Parts: sequence; C-alpha cells; structure tokens
Amino acid sequence: MKRVSLIVLLIAIVGIGYFAVTKFGGAATAGGVKTTDLVSNTVGQSVVSDLSFTDIDGKSVTVDPNKKTILHFMISTGCSSCAETEISLLKFANNPNVDLVGIAIDPANDTKDTIREFTQYTKSDWPHVIDMDQSLIQKFKVTSIDTVLVVYQNQIIFSGVKPSPSELQKVLK
Repeated sequence: MKRVSLIVLLIAIVGIGYFAVTKFGGAATAGGVKTTDLVSNTVGQSVVSDLSFTDIDGKSVTVDPNKKTILHFMISTGCSSCAETEISLLKFANNPNVDLVGIAIDPANDTKDTIREFTQYTKSDWPHVIDMDQSLIQKFKVTSIDTVLVVYQNQIIFSGVKPSPSELQKVLK
C-alpha cells in the first residue's frame, strides 16, 4: 500500500512539473517549494485601475484600489501546494483592509464544480474566477502555479510563489 501511494505521489509531482513547464515555460520542483524564479519584474507594475472579474457564481468582483488585494493564481485540481496556500490565506480573510481573489489558471480542468470542491476543502469563501483565455496570466506576467500577488493603489506591491503567511503579513500591515 505504501509503495502504491508513493508511486501515485511521484506521478502527481511529475504531472504538476510537466504542467508548469509546458504551460508557463518554467521549471518546477516538488513539495510546494518555489517552482520558478517567478514573475519577471512585476512588483511596482501598474495595473488597470478598474480591475474587475466575474466569479464562478456570475457575480462581479471589482478590485478596490484603496484596499490591498491578494490574487492567488492556482489550480483547483491536483495542486496540493495551491490548497496549502489557500488555507494559509485564511489568516487574512477577516481583515477588513484586505480582499482575496482566487484565480484558477487551468480552464481545461478547473470548472465551477472543481473550484467549489476546492473551496469547500480549503474553507476559502472569497471569490474565485477562471482565467478562461489566460489574459490574467499574461496581464500579470505569471509564470508559475501557486503565484500570489498583492495589488494596492493600482500597483503590484508583492509577488511570490507559495509565500509564507509571515511574508504576506509584512506587506499587508
């Protein structure tokens, strides 16, 4: 039984690595460790002032430029580090000065149903959207799954892959 579990784990790690390399052209490593050197020069990058999304329930979500907004670029199916990051973001969910948005980046596998299952598992009750045409990946120059950006006053003030809560806490205070 242990051997079967180990084989399944190895297949999952290889699959995630393959996805990261083929989808984003970056290298991937196992265990939720940094999967690339990340987003090229995005900190300080201006973003559109009227940034808005439609979540999986069809509701409009608009980024308030006067609040710090965490954008988590993730995969809801088969990405254990993405689930870990979502769970760690719970620490900031009740902060009135912080908004959270989950952005599913694999529309071939991420559906409304898989994202709902993911949010039930992680208890992440903030809006989640699907980047159907990869326009958000391109806009924010995301090169890795499990990327977290913090947007404030129309600029990216933080960018990281699977950041620790303490890293985010420094940016969100």
